[in-house]
Amino acid sequence: MPVPILGNAIAFALDDPPNYFVNWRKQFGDIYTFWAGEMPIVCVNDVKTITEKFVKEGEIFAGRAQITELFEITRHGQQGIIFEEGDPWRTHRRFALRVFRDFGFGKNLMQEKIMDEFAYLMETVKQKDAEGIKDHSIQDYVDLAVGSVINNLLFGFRCSEVSISKK
Repeated sequence: MPVPILGNAIAFALDDPPNYFVNWRKQFGDIYTFWAGEMPIVCVNDVKTITEKFVKEGEIFAGRAQITELFEITRHGQQGIIFEEGDPWRTHRRFALRVFRDFGFGKNLMQEKIMDEFAYLMETVKQKDAEGIKDHSIQDYVDLAVGSVINNLLFGFRCSEVSISKK
């Protein structure tokens, strides 16, 4: 039974994390509803029903969960590729895919840039290890590599290692 404002949070807290959905399926069947706060979520566990409803009738169920009040406060509405739905979403998605393709996403050029950056990342880590520096964050190097790929696309040059600071 859901609790106002909290939904089924108490039930989640009382059961083992991987088991609550399995237990609810045994107790309530292949289709049941649980509440995340005040938002109902329908859980479908039957492959035949999933195929029938989400593949064959996919357009009916194509929406996303909306927390309208939160989006109004934090984002001034539902905007952008991630938060929009329907025709505006399709228009933004089409535009974004076209721009990404123009930048080389999905082509060998992009793969080459990423592989070059990865090779540089591995070379840098090996060099630091050879210098005796064993306590360094790989995340910093990955961040630099991702930033370099983006920077190279936008401005034509890669980021330098100077921006990595020792923590």
